[in-house]
Order: sequence, then C-alpha cells, then structure tokens
Amino acid sequence: MTVNGPARPRRREDTTVIRPFRRGFSIGLVGQILVFLLMIGGLYLAIQFGGPGGGTAAALSFLPALILVSLLFLLVLLIVIAIPPLRHRAGAWWALLLGWLTGGALVTGVIAVIWVATD
Repeated sequence: MTVNGPARPRRREDTTVIRPFRRGFSIGLVGQILVFLLMIGGLYLAIQFGGPGGGTAAALSFLPALILVSLLFLLVLLIVIAIPPLRHRAGAWWALLLGWLTGGALVTGVIAVIWVATD
C-alpha cells in the first residue's frame, strides 16, 4: 500500500521489451519512409525545374540513389547500435534493424504497385 492508496498493477505494455521494441521499430520504419519521400520530392523537383534532360536523368538514377541512401541509413543505424548510450536511447537493436527491413519491404512494395499500375 502506498500513501495514495493501494498500488496499481503495471500495464502489460510497460514491460521491459515492448517499449524499446516499439521505439526502435518506429525509428527504422519511419526512417525508411522518410528516405523514400525525400527521394520522391527530389525527383519531382528535378522533373519540374531540370528540364527534359534533368527529369530523365533523375528518373534513371532514382532507384540506384534510393538504394544508396537506404544503405547509408543502415550504416547510421549500425553506428547507433555500436555506441551503447545511443543504443539505449534508440531502443532494441534488433527492432531498429527489423524496422529498417520492414520499411525497405514497404517501399519496395509501393514501387512495385506503382510500376504495375503504370504498365
């Protein structure tokens, strides 16, 4: 019993696994989605302001650039995992990588749907 009355039981989601998993998974997933949206924005700007040659060059280099930036984001996540204070703040290391992988699958699915819909 506490000063304010009987002690309340903790909710199940307050366990030591769920919150770090949710935080790490969200960082990985949202990071991948932001990378994709920034690349789409860059492609749109290149098409609008780059003329016919700039738009074509941006469209041809979109997928290789997306892969490169996603791998750069993975490298940043691996650095976060390697430094213990950052890893503690970011959540579970395996959740970061799972979020990155899930975000990559989601982005790939969106690209595949757009590709099939435009054919």
